Amino acid sequence: MRAGRFLAAVLPGATRPQLIAAAELCLGFGPRCAIDEENACVVLDVTGCGHLHGGDAGLAEQLLQRLRLLEREVRLAVADGPQVAEMIARGTVGTCIAPPGRGTQALAPLPVEVLGYDEATCAWFAGLGAYTVGEVQKLPPAELERRLGVRARPALRLIHGEDPPPTDWWQPPVVLSESLELEHGVESLEPLLFLLKGLYDPLCARLEARSLLLARAELWVRYEKLPGLTVREQTWEAVFPSPLRESRAIGNVLKLKLESVPLKAPVRELEVRFVQTVERLPRALHLWSKEAAAVRALPALVAELTAELGHERVGCLLVRDRHAASARSSLGAVAEPSPRPRSPWVALTYAANEPLRCEKRPEPWEGVTSGRLLVRRQGVEWWARGFSDAWDSLAVWVPSLSATAWVDQRVGHDFGPSAWLRGWLEG
Repeated sequence: MRAGRFLAAVLPGATRPQLIAAAELCLGFGPRCAIDEENACVVLDVTGCGHLHGGDAGLAEQLLQRLRLLEREVRLAVADGPQVAEMIARGTVGTCIAPPGRGTQALAPLPVEVLGYDEATCAWFAGLGAYTVGEVQKLPPAELERRLGVRARPALRLIHGEDPPPTDWWQPPVVLSESLELEHGVESLEPLLFLLKGLYDPLCARLEARSLLLARAELWVRYEKLPGLTVREQTWEAVFPSPLRESRAIGNVLKLKLESVPLKAPVRELEVRFVQTVERLPRALHLWSKEAAAVRALPALVAELTAELGHERVGCLLVRDRHAASARSSLGAVAEPSPRPRSPWVALTYAANEPLRCEKRPEPWEGVTSGRLLVRRQGVEWWARGFSDAWDSLAVWVPSLSATAWVDQRVGHDFGPSAWLRGWLEG
């Protein structure tokens, strides 16, 4: 038997997306793996990796904790050969660690059915009184090959120690995506969401395996060919301003996207693509204080608001270096900090009263230009533009309106008087 250690993870009834997700999770514990879709198994080469986790048993236990993300039954086995490990995992429940050099002995108590023979062959073995692999191992191999034919050779050679490694090792794709083709069209939202959950749940597990967060996803569908339907494909884009990886939150965002635009016809094909991901950086937690619930809930809330209102309407309020009060704040990207003022003479906030109501556009002021001085701006580059020395902001009382106006007046020696109405103050 080839010197080495292999781990087999059997997930009974698992779909292909779940097996791929399990393979990505396994690659965090070994350099290469292979997928046996027929037997719902992932084989991982763990040669020389056991000591990094406290031995083969420690490695298997840590991997089992990771595979629980898939919410399926998992059977693990570690042995000297990949197919031997797979047989042990298929024939036992839980976790089994075969000692080095004793993989074929670990097969002995397993039933004959794990060898993969049909019912007629298993019945033939039962007629010989061989119900376990160990009893088959005691029979003459050459005579069994002659009696059973070519189809019996791989299993017989395997139980006697000939267990070569796989030749087609699985390589993870760069872009995370899963697709599904339906035999019958789906035209309502609820069954479509149920099918989508089977696609994005394994993708979220693969995000966990790669230590990534989702920043942008795409949902693509193909409709049935119906008379009058010119465009059979449709794509929804989901943007996550604050990247996340929770399956439930991602599902809620995709649901909001589907609810915003109704389906045009029954869906025959669908695909979920995680087109943009970012690295998940570790964050230190305080030892004596609990993490605020808002820290975990806010990214999901921002993603849902973005899906419902649009990414251009969701963000952080930023303070800008502007004179007009209406332009001092704007909506920026999530987590974007307010910029520092370019001018050294102006702070981002003013020690003066602010207009209660701002005009959409500054209007020329033809009224009185004398009043209480609020703010004087001098030498401000973004306002002077090379032709003025100073601007005064005045509070001017207007008796006819019983209100106070915010008036900007340009002052200097090289130009005539000019005043603009910016807004209205309280009182």
